[in-house]
Amino acid sequence: MASIEDRHQLAQLLAAELGSNSALREFLRDQALKQFDGDYDVLYQRVAEQRIGGETLEDIFTRQFVKQSAQQGRNTSTEEAQAWVQRTIAGIPLCQFSVPLHCEEWDPAYAPTVVALPEDFDDMKVETLRAFNQDGKEEILNAKEEPKLPVVVIGTCERVDEKGELLPGFDDNTAERLNGAAERLERYQIPDIGEIEGWPMGGPEISMQYWVAPMPSYGGPPPYTPAVAPFYLGTWQTNPSRNSVKNQQWISRGNLLYYWDVYQYGNTFRDIWVEQDPGPRIQLNLTVTLPKGVKITFNPQIGANDERMGEQFVGFNDPHWPQNQNTPYSPGKVNYFRGSY
Repeated sequence: MASIEDRHQLAQLLAAELGSNSALREFLRDQALKQFDGDYDVLYQRVAEQRIGGETLEDIFTRQFVKQSAQQGRNTSTEEAQAWVQRTIAGIPLCQFSVPLHCEEWDPAYAPTVVALPEDFDDMKVETLRAFNQDGKEEILNAKEEPKLPVVVIGTCERVDEKGELLPGFDDNTAERLNGAAERLERYQIPDIGEIEGWPMGGPEISMQYWVAPMPSYGGPPPYTPAVAPFYLGTWQTNPSRNSVKNQQWISRGNLLYYWDVYQYGNTFRDIWVEQDPGPRIQLNLTVTLPKGVKITFNPQIGANDERMGEQFVGFNDPHWPQNQNTPYSPGKVNYFRGSY
């Protein structure tokens, strides 16, 4: 295994090169945006042979190692530097370069700091991270507070096997749910807090009702109607702080909603999102027109002053978390992922 000192040195080499090599910045950003494993990860062995301005990643690290050795008054040959690079990367199992935050907003004119994780990294216990900037200077990052700019993290890819192949669960973005699986609200995001809650009211009071929405069978002659009327199953509620939503942050929840039972519930649910405000309760009549003119009506109870955030059909065969981490439901004033385990 590569020592923590070697890992830090690799981070320092990468940070310095990112500071001067725009082609490398664009390469890492573009590769991360491909999300080959559903996250913003670049697996070294998948890109090791690709050329960036005529060089491979190994060439780049080797050149930087020689350069930094000379700056420190040491005479290191290319062969010695190359051997160190090969040994260090081989000592980081399934070595990857990831951009866990802000990859979509990464302007390639910006050179991010670089962090190398230790072999025994525990994200629940570590308080600070040692990082390096483009000048080779050390910086200390708060491990509990998300940085506001992209950071490149060197570590081990958790989503592939020893051959670099995606593990089951990460190789299919359209995997079907299993009957009996736990359905959860995985995470959500409010694109514009001002659309659902004025600042004098502070943080929003959000609820999502989930309704069983039996779909009609279109076999045989019309009329086509669902076997039973839609019915209310439950409500999920949360009261986040205004700061946690105003910057469009994704908020992780993982709350259990229900267990799928296609024999009792069928294959379709309807989510109804609102931001709650004081006022009398009223009953809505939300009518949805399905193919072939079939209409079904939902009758949620909401406050007269509540802000409607959107309604969404959720099908049993829809892409879901953890397989689908790229395309959220976006019914209007909220984006969210459902998970099925």
